[in-house]
Amino acid sequence: MKHLQPYRLFESRFEPIEWSGGDVTRMPIIGQVITKPVGPFESGTYDIVEILDSPSGRIYIANRWYKRGVPQLIHQELVSEFIPEDK
Repeated sequence: MKHLQPYRLFESRFEPIEWSGGDVTRMPIIGQVITKPVGPFESGTYDIVEILDSPSGRIYIANRWYKRGVPQLIHQELVSEFIPEDK
């Protein structure tokens, strides 16, 4: 595991989290999540490279960038199913 980099989410709602850092697009995929439809958005499928346990629930890190240096995060409350990668 590479050095941990602190990453702060919206502090008014979520606690700070730490992820392993590095290029998420090059990390091995450990599974997929299917998200719940929310408002006008349909459900989606994301490849997952890391799962973090936090006091507010699991946080899934996708293998894509939300913005430069910040990975796409999917919170447990938005996940309808997690499918582990077969090895």
